[in-house]
Amino acid sequence: MILIKSYNIVQYCTTIQFILLFNYWMIDGTIHNADPQLPFEAAFQGECRKSSPCHQLCFDLHDGTFECACHESYQLDLNGYSCLKSNHSTVPFVDADTFRISSTISTTSTSRPIDPIDTINNDDEIKLKNHHHHGTMSNSNNGINNDGNIDINSIGPERNQFYSCNEVECEAGGVCIEEGNDGKDIHDDNERNDEIKRARCRCPLGRGGQFCQKIIEVKYPHFRGTSYSALPTLRNAHRSLRLMIEFKSQSFDGVLLYSGQEPDLGGDFIAIVLNQGFVEFRFDCGMGEGIIRSDMPIILNAWNTLNIYRDGRNAWMQLNQGQQIFGHSKGLFSRITFRLETFLGGSPNISQIVQRVHTNRGFHGCVRTLQINERNYDFSRDTIDGIDIDQCTSDACYHTTCLNGGHCALSDDNQKICICPLGFTGEYCEMQTEFLIPSFNGSSHLQFIGFGDRSTMFTEIIIVIKPNKPDGLFLYNGQKMDRTGDFISLNLVNGFVEFRFDLGSGAAVIRSPSPILLHNWHTIYAARTGREGILKVDYQPYSMGMSLGAFTQLSLPLNLYIGGVPNLRDIHQNVQSPEMFGGCIQKVIINGRQLSLVRDVLSGLNIENCQHICTGNERPCRNSGICEPVKSHYQCHCVNNYIGAHCEQGTGSSTLYPMFYGNSFLKYSDSELIEKISGYKTIIHLNLRAFSSNGLILWLGDVSRQQQSKKHDYLAIGLDQGHLNININLGSGDYHLTFNVTRIDDGQWHELDLVRTAKQIFVRIDHNVAVRGMINGDKSRLDVMNSLYLGGLEDTSIQSSHLYQKGFIGCISNMTLDDNYYVDIVQQSERGINIRTCI
Repeated sequence: MILIKSYNIVQYCTTIQFILLFNYWMIDGTIHNADPQLPFEAAFQGECRKSSPCHQLCFDLHDGTFECACHESYQLDLNGYSCLKSNHSTVPFVDADTFRISSTISTTSTSRPIDPIDTINNDDEIKLKNHHHHGTMSNSNNGINNDGNIDINSIGPERNQFYSCNEVECEAGGVCIEEGNDGKDIHDDNERNDEIKRARCRCPLGRGGQFCQKIIEVKYPHFRGTSYSALPTLRNAHRSLRLMIEFKSQSFDGVLLYSGQEPDLGGDFIAIVLNQGFVEFRFDCGMGEGIIRSDMPIILNAWNTLNIYRDGRNAWMQLNQGQQIFGHSKGLFSRITFRLETFLGGSPNISQIVQRVHTNRGFHGCVRTLQINERNYDFSRDTIDGIDIDQCTSDACYHTTCLNGGHCALSDDNQKICICPLGFTGEYCEMQTEFLIPSFNGSSHLQFIGFGDRSTMFTEIIIVIKPNKPDGLFLYNGQKMDRTGDFISLNLVNGFVEFRFDLGSGAAVIRSPSPILLHNWHTIYAARTGREGILKVDYQPYSMGMSLGAFTQLSLPLNLYIGGVPNLRDIHQNVQSPEMFGGCIQKVIINGRQLSLVRDVLSGLNIENCQHICTGNERPCRNSGICEPVKSHYQCHCVNNYIGAHCEQGTGSSTLYPMFYGNSFLKYSDSELIEKISGYKTIIHLNLRAFSSNGLILWLGDVSRQQQSKKHDYLAIGLDQGHLNININLGSGDYHLTFNVTRIDDGQWHELDLVRTAKQIFVRIDHNVAVRGMINGDKSRLDVMNSLYLGGLEDTSIQSSHLYQKGFIGCISNMTLDDNYYVDIVQQSERGINIRTCI
C-alpha cells in the first residue's frame, strides 16, 4: 500500500484532504510507471467554493472531489493548486521517510535511472527529468544538465514547494525563513513584499532535509551565504600562523573565515574575505589593521587554494598559482589574542562584524580542506556549532560502464571518472590514447635524453611524486654502465627522500629531515652547484651536503631514467637502492625546462595511467580544453572562444575584453596582421588593466625550440615591478627600454602607445610624458615571419629566454595596429588558452 502524507494546503483549510493520484502500480513494494504518457494529477476532497486553494481555475468532479487548473500560458504546480508561468519548472516533493519511489521511473530524455545522490542540498527531494503533469515542464530550467548531472548553479528556489512560513513547520529547532530569488531573507523587508518568496528551514548543525527532519553528517560543508560553522578557538597561533584552505565559491563576495578577541572583532582579529572576486586577508595585532589583497580573482565554481602565512605583524598570501603578496599590520604589536571560536563560512551575527570585514554576506559555496598550523580539520568531528550547513556533493558513479578494462571511481571532488588502462581514454575508456600521468609498479621505467653537457656546473630538479611504498629509485642519470663514474639520483629509503650525486671522487648523500607520507603528492626540489647540494621536500627544512674530493663538474652522457631503470645491477654502486619506485610521477622539471612525460619519452616498460581526474573517462575540461594535473587536483587550460573552470562556456564574439591569468595566451599567425607591425615600422595601441606587477603582455617573434638558443628578431612588452618594459632585437643584439614615469599595476585601465620607426622607439602610457630610445646596432628592420602572442606564451619562461617567468594577469582591450588596423582580440586569434571575460 502506498502511504502519502497529507499537509494543510492553506492555513484556513485544515479539513481539506489533498489526494495525489500517481499513475503507478506496485509489485513487491516497488513502484512502477504503468503508462509514462498519463499525467500527474491532484484532487481535493470537497467542492469548489470561494475559499478553495486553487489559484486560478477550479472544477468539481463527480466523486465528491475537485481539482485545480490554470489559464493559458500557465502551468499547474506540483502542489496541485499553484499556477506558474510556463517557463517555470518544479520538482515534486515526497517525504523520504514515508515512501521512496524506486529508480525504475522512466524519463523522456535519458534512460539513466534516477539517482538519490542527485540531490545537492535537500536529500529528501526527488529529481525527475521531464516527468509529465498538468502543463509542461521546461527541459532547460530544471536544474539538470543534458548529461543528467546536477548543475549546482541552476538549482534554485524553484525546487521548494512552499511559499510561506505558514505552511512550514521545522523540526529539531530549525527556523523557517522566506527568501527571495537571490536567496536572501526577506521576511522583514517591506520593500520586497511583491517579490516571489520561497519558504525553507534553516537547520541546526547535524540536521538537514526539507524540515530539518534528517540527521546528517557533513564531511565537506556547503554554505548558503546565511550559514556559519564554529571550530575550536585557535591555540598557539598568537605569534605565527600558517593557513591553507581549499574552497569553491558560488559568489564573488562573502566572509570565508574569521576569529579574534571580541565578538565584534574589536581589538585583535584575523579575517579572510571575498571582495568583488578578490581575496583579502585582514588582520590586526592591536594597533591597526593590515590588509593583503590577492593579485588575481578567484575562479568561480571551481576549487581555489589559498595559502596564508603570518609571523608577528608581517604576513603573505598566495591564491592558486599567483604571487605571494606581502603586507603587515600597523603599529609595533606582533601578537594576536584569540578568544573567539574560529568561524568558517559566515557569522552567527554578521551585522556585528560588518565594520571589520566590510561585507554583510556570508560565504556561498563549499570548503573541502582547512589546515591551520599543521592541523588538518575534520569538519564532521571538529565543528562545535553551526547553522544552515549541508553536505557539498555531486553526481556519483551510478550506472556508469567503463570499457576496455576501465573502472569507475570517485575523484577527490566527488566527480565520477572511469580509470582507464594504458592506451585507452575517453568518457568510458572507449578511445585509444597515450598515458598522461605515468604510474610505476616497481618494475617500470621511462627513458629520456640525459643531462649531457647541460649540467656540468649546475643542476636543478623539481619532481612531483605520489609514492605507494617507502623505498625505490625514481630518478637516475649516469656516466657509465659499469657501476662507476659520475651519477645523479633521487630515491626513497624508508620513506626518506635521498639526493645523491658523485662528481667522480665520492658521493654526496643528502637526506630529507622527515619521511614523506605514502599515497600523497609531494614536491621535491634538488639542486647542486659544483660540489654543493641542497634538498627540500614540501614544507620541510632544507637539507644540504657536499660531494667528496676536488672535482666540481658533472658528466652525464647516458640517458635519464624516471621511475626506475632497466636493471638495478647496471647503476652506480653508490646509489645503494635495492628496488625501484612504486607510485605516480606527475611532473619533472630539469634546469627550468619541464619534461613532457608523454612526448619526450624515448621508451618505457610496464607503465600504467595514474588514477587522476585528468586521466579518467569524464574529462573535466570540455571543448578540447587541456587538463593539467596539479597534484591531486587539476586546472583546465581552455582553447580559444571557451572560458570557465571547465571550459564549459562559449564566448562567441562577446568577449571584447579578455582577461589573462598568468598562464593564458592568444596566438595570431595571420600574415596580414603580422606585416602591419614588422619591417621598418611598428605601431601598437592597446588598453590594459594589470592586476599583477610582473608578466609578459605581448610577444612578437619566433618561439620554436630551434630558435630559443639563437639570436633572432623579436619584440617583447611586459611588466617588471609594475613598470612597463620593452625588449627588442632587430638582429644586432638585445635592447631594453623601461617606462619608469608611472606604475600601471593598480587594476585601472591604462592606454599604451608604442611607435617604432627603424631604430627609433617611442612609448607612452596614458597622457604622461613619452619615453624615447635608440635601438643599438646597424639593423633597422624587425623581421618577423609569424607568431604574435598576447598575454603570454605557451611556456613563457623558456620561450622568452627567461625574460619573463609568467604571463600577464589582467585585461586587454581596444588593440589597434599600424594606426587604423583594429584587431578583434579574441575572434582573430588562431588559438587561445585560459581566456576569460574581464571582471
